[in-house]
Amino acid sequence: EQGGLEKVEGRFQPLEDMYRMLEKFEVQVKDGELERLGNLRSEWAGYRKLLTEVGTRLQKAKADFKDDLLNSLADMRTREQELRADFLRSAPFDGEMHGEAPALIDEYRNQCAAVRKKEKEMAAGLKIFAIEAPPNKETATTEKELELLQVVWGMWDEWEGKMAGWKYGKFKEIDVTAIENDAAQVGKRLYKLSKEVKQWKVLDTLREKVEGMKKLMPLIMDLRNPAMRDRHWKGL
Repeated sequence: EQGGLEKVEGRFQPLEDMYRMLEKFEVQVKDGELERLGNLRSEWAGYRKLLTEVGTRLQKAKADFKDDLLNSLADMRTREQELRADFLRSAPFDGEMHGEAPALIDEYRNQCAAVRKKEKEMAAGLKIFAIEAPPNKETATTEKELELLQVVWGMWDEWEGKMAGWKYGKFKEIDVTAIENDAAQVGKRLYKLSKEVKQWKVLDTLREKVEGMKKLMPLIMDLRNPAMRDRHWKGL
């Protein structure tokens, strides 16, 4: 710092006076010391000049670093918006995307993780220049909706698993009450989810599956009725 440099330079004169005092009292001083004393001011001037040059280069380097940081921040912001747009366009919101849903969810999670990693890497540089990163609402919303999609598709798989058991069971062995309870529970969960997300076709499709099974219950009750006779089955 400038004050420190001036403090050091202020000691030159007392040092030179001390050597003159030694000469006055005929104290033997080594030639090498006298030579270094004679070169002290010129070498100090060169050192001050070097510090000035280095300071100028440092300021330029800091300015370049700040420009690069701001450009990277702008690029990251663009990436966040592009990720959000792609997610809204291609994420598995439709029931017809059942086969590819798990892979897509994992892929978007990886992309969100990459954005978060980049944010963390840039945090130290932003702190140096007291730059506050803009809020990343897009990625936060995408992360939340990915969690909801995971829940929805988990419910889908759970319901499909139950359906597989029911479809191939015998009418007389089907527990209608259990099916109605399962359908009611899934219906409640779907109702809660519908308050958090709007216009997801997968929710509508799953709700239709559940409602369709509920509508079949009276028919199943009739078909498992002990009063059914062979002639009734032949008639069907």
